[in-house]
Amino acid sequence: MEANEINDKLLLNIRNYTNDFNGLTPIQTDIIKSERERKDMIITSRAGTGKTFSIIVSILNNLDKYTGKQIVILEPNIGHLEQVFKMVSGLAKDLNVLVCKYIDPNDRDNFYTEIKDNLGSTIQIIVTSPSRLSHSIETHPELFPKISKLVVDECEELVEKFREPFRKIVSHVGNNCEICAMAPIMHEEVLNLMANHVLVNPTIKKY
Repeated sequence: MEANEINDKLLLNIRNYTNDFNGLTPIQTDIIKSERERKDMIITSRAGTGKTFSIIVSILNNLDKYTGKQIVILEPNIGHLEQVFKMVSGLAKDLNVLVCKYIDPNDRDNFYTEIKDNLGSTIQIIVTSPSRLSHSIETHPELFPKISKLVVDECEELVEKFREPFRKIVSHVGNNCEICAMAPIMHEEVLNLMANHVLVNPTIKKY
């Protein structure tokens, strides 16, 4: 994908967010091309290569296929969660996308209200942790019927820390949900778990 293939509003947001955007790198271009195939994916590449950025850009540049759907980005810790929420919010500015996060349990009621009030009427991108989402699905399953894409960031760390909540989430979304698992490195146990028990015939990208 070249810069001229990115819609104008998104391209403006990218330039405003990154300040020094000079086009997509070969790795970013390849990730975006693979994401558009709508298949489960496993991506491993070193930190700083733009894995999460690439997936978000691809989603925001193809919003038609996510109309009325929910996209969930799972993060293993608060630091990553806040960073990714800031990035998604910046890239999605003025694109008619609801971007929300759920970290603090004190924000739970506001989070549920926001999801409910916009369910099915717009694209929702939810940035949260596995434990928060798993609990939410258990208590309010009616609020999460339209999850069509699950982005598992820092997959190695996330699965090790949240294996049971993650299992419940995967069980809820079923086989109709695209799953993209990403990490700088993925050891054999986690790679086999994702490739053989979670994802369906995944595209595996190692950079």
